[in-house]
Amino acid sequence: MNLYDYLVSLYRNDLVILQRSGDIVIKQTFHYPDIQYLSYGENLLKGNLHLGLSETIFDLPFNTVSSREMERLAALTRERYCTAPYVVPALEKLSPLSLAASLCSHLR
Repeated sequence: MNLYDYLVSLYRNDLVILQRSGDIVIKQTFHYPDIQYLSYGENLLKGNLHLGLSETIFDLPFNTVSSREMERLAALTRERYCTAPYVVPALEKLSPLSLAASLCSHLR
């Protein structure tokens, strides 16, 4: 009996995911600079962590019993692929145009 379908390892420069497919194991390595976004969601007992890459989206399903570990995984991954954290300026002091300009300058 197989207990897990995925094993995730975080390293300094990349994230390695081992995925069980039948009786074989598929190894996928994702370099942090190649990750364009990460989305995390839960719905009752089913959770998903999506890694958006330039050419594909990797879906990592999980049982929400592991929510705490998966939230930590998401936080650590975000820390490593976001080299310069974006600080949201005080919204009450900005007009919509200056907020858009602030966001655009950060994305360049």
